[in-house]
Amino acid sequence: MSVRAFQLVSSSFGIAIVSRCPAADPSVCWQRLVATEDFGKTWTDITPMQAVPGGLPPGLVLAHPFFLDPEHGWVTANDCAGGKAVLFSTASGGRRWARTPIEASSCHAGAGVVPEFVDPDQGWLVHLEPTGESASIRRTTNGGRTWSRERVFQWITGVRFLDPRDGWLGGFLRDSGGLFRTRDGGRTWTQVALPLPACCQRWTILADRPTFSDADHAVEPVTLRHGNRSVIAFDVTGDAGGTWRLAGVLRLPAGETNGFPAPGLTGIASPTDYWVVAGRSPVMYRTADGARTWRSFAIGVTRSVTSLAVLDGERAWMTGFDGGQRTLFATRDGGRTWRPLAPVASPRRPATSAAIRTVLPLPGPVTALAAGEDGIVYAAFLPQPNGDQQVIVRFDTATGSVVQRSGPIAGGQGGVDRLAYDGGSLWASGGSMSGRGSRTLYQLDGFTLAVRQRLKMPAAPMALAAVPAGLWVAAGTQLELLDPRLGAVRRVSFVGRIRLMVTDPSGRRLYVSTDAPVRNDETPILELDATTGEVIARSWQGYAELNGPSGLAATDDGVWVTAPTGMVAGLHFLRSGDLRQAALFEREGPNSESAYVADGILFVTDPSGGYFCADAATGQVVGYVGITSAPAGISNIVSLPSGLYVGTSDGVARIQPGASCPVG
Repeated sequence: MSVRAFQLVSSSFGIAIVSRCPAADPSVCWQRLVATEDFGKTWTDITPMQAVPGGLPPGLVLAHPFFLDPEHGWVTANDCAGGKAVLFSTASGGRRWARTPIEASSCHAGAGVVPEFVDPDQGWLVHLEPTGESASIRRTTNGGRTWSRERVFQWITGVRFLDPRDGWLGGFLRDSGGLFRTRDGGRTWTQVALPLPACCQRWTILADRPTFSDADHAVEPVTLRHGNRSVIAFDVTGDAGGTWRLAGVLRLPAGETNGFPAPGLTGIASPTDYWVVAGRSPVMYRTADGARTWRSFAIGVTRSVTSLAVLDGERAWMTGFDGGQRTLFATRDGGRTWRPLAPVASPRRPATSAAIRTVLPLPGPVTALAAGEDGIVYAAFLPQPNGDQQVIVRFDTATGSVVQRSGPIAGGQGGVDRLAYDGGSLWASGGSMSGRGSRTLYQLDGFTLAVRQRLKMPAAPMALAAVPAGLWVAAGTQLELLDPRLGAVRRVSFVGRIRLMVTDPSGRRLYVSTDAPVRNDETPILELDATTGEVIARSWQGYAELNGPSGLAATDDGVWVTAPTGMVAGLHFLRSGDLRQAALFEREGPNSESAYVADGILFVTDPSGGYFCADAATGQVVGYVGITSAPAGISNIVSLPSGLYVGTSDGVARIQPGASCPVG
């Protein structure tokens, strides 16, 4: 396996293109685009060839990826023999891809088409043909669907845009090379005068793209070459590139560079912390004082370093070339030690034994479901995906039809526990995840969906839970137990604001997450008696700086808690009675991971859009819920005698269990 290209996007997220070519037939190569959310520990396959409908030209080879964040990315693919090229784009983390034909490259040494974007719409394509001494840069304002031709250079070493208008380019134009700047999105470029060391001003100048630490401060590495001698100068600016000064230089030993002229392998960790890799037996050079002094040490893990990406003073990735294969390495100690990464996606799921199928299309995303009587599902959806009005429908699963629809009701964007059915009444919250939404709690007739009353709560209602004792409402720092005839019959107050609340299937226990008090940067989880509101147990789970847990899913024996860490999310089972951890879901997921318990099965969202189904007591995965004709679920899951139902981005879908996901 060989790593063709990579991008280190953040302290956790990165992507890589990997390939494997059979020795018997090198023309038939296996290739994948893979992503990691834990700095290379585990990988997910997001190859666009597998997710683009309509077929693709044969012979496409993935080449240059660029991701803004884990959701928005682009990657080019070239068919050298057929003279065709495609730009793939995704806004869903690789679950779905679009494609646009682009001009192909020659595939000669160093040739390629490289994307760069500053937001989901504004971006550029750099078309490189080093052996033909031609390069061009094109611009898009619609995410890559169309491109305009911009300036043509002899060659380009690198491009960096700070916003849709202000950009920098290292390259060569006519008889002049160095750094160029644009203030109009790339239509015109002006050469920037850079200070160079007196020794080397007539040498070949290879300016790389600058690295900005903020809007004003940047470092610009400039490689100066003459024969087999090289010097790397570091210019710095403190006024957004208006003026530059020479901070220092690194003189490399003679003979340490060869091949086609290109900038040295440099990385800028901070305004004063620079990394350089050079030599046939690679050596790492580091400075912490802006290139005034340097220290060096052998890398040792590879015979040739081909690329370097530095994230900060400790973490970086690089590729090394040995025996015809490129290996990806990572360091967490400033380059002193490196470990090889294996960017191959492990199987993400067991065999699919269940499926999600749309049974009720609706003109907007469904944010909450509630199970009623006699096979009725209540679904709240947003006619305008980002609007502040919700509509509730009464769906008869036996007939497959909507039998009633409410008028517009404020709120509904904020979560999945915002509907509750209790003794002929449907309750709906008008709150939002921020807690700043409407303070109104709506009581609707369970048959006609007419509003019976509007109750003003002390704060925006964040969650509802119907239990035999009545309806619990979480609002601000208070829990209130309501009786439809008597109003509030019990109140429980907390120090912090209540963020999450869920009841166990029997209605005997409530589980609540609040945002205070904080202990060791963790927020509390509380178990309450659902009749009296008395606190039974307390535990701490989830980082306070990430607002604590992002989900609760209760069983008869405890509660599953989803706790994001900033890189991944862990799913922990806390047993009833003392809230001690008794189990752990066997797979780490992204921060957006959600979990639900229905019919005794734990359903955990998969980034590709389906669900893992697992033993609700142990967290052991026993099956997988795939998607046949429905988008990924985005609401809670409810159970009726006719099956399991989930809200999606365009309606209500039914989960059809298979043999390995036993329910009921």
